[in-house]
Amino acid sequence: MLRHMLNSHPDVRCHGEVMTGSLDALSGDDRDPDPSVTRALVDRRERDPQDFLEEVVLDPGPARAVGFKIKYEELLLTDYAWLLEWLKGHREIRVIHLTRENRLKRLVSEITATKVYGLYNVTSEAERPRVARIFLSPQECLEDFARTEEREALFQAHFVGHEIFQTTYEAIVGDRADVRADLTQFLGVSPTALTTPTLKLTPDDLRTVLEDYEALAAALQGTRYAAYFRGR
Repeated sequence: MLRHMLNSHPDVRCHGEVMTGSLDALSGDDRDPDPSVTRALVDRRERDPQDFLEEVVLDPGPARAVGFKIKYEELLLTDYAWLLEWLKGHREIRVIHLTRENRLKRLVSEITATKVYGLYNVTSEAERPRVARIFLSPQECLEDFARTEEREALFQAHFVGHEIFQTTYEAIVGDRADVRADLTQFLGVSPTALTTPTLKLTPDDLRTVLEDYEALAAALQGTRYAAYFRGR
């Protein structure tokens, strides 16, 4: 969602997970329908990933701001230790650190996307799958919350020397306190409205998704996570 929003700005080029996944996530002029071009880029990334990062991914072209998406779990893998060190060492790189205020909804979104729907983004109602129901135990939730919090703190520390724009999914979706305008200012581009064609896969009301919702809420009552069950 955030990547699509950034790419809606004429002066921003934001790639997807191109350092760790498919090059279909290349943005703008770097995308070429010719399979031979894609294969050549994949080969270049495999031969010299740092060169690929610096010369292809971070080439702004006509844009004024260029970047890419990457997740905690990828930067923690041995294969990408070099990338983490490169990012930490290049303090001119600005970091948009996106988290979720409701970590239960984050967990539900991850599970439904990876294990149920096999989808991460849809752009039309016709593509949106029927809501599935899943079961989560209190222990599973608590372990995930703790792991997520640990990673959030770890990467805050990793990028302490960088300019960081700290925001949440909830703030951006609701454009709370005009956070999207603040984001364009952070990137040094004109204050243009940011939009996205993507639609939510998971309903806001987790009662429609979680089996034994009430039992889970009761089990976490009295913890600092009880707020995840208030309202919708």
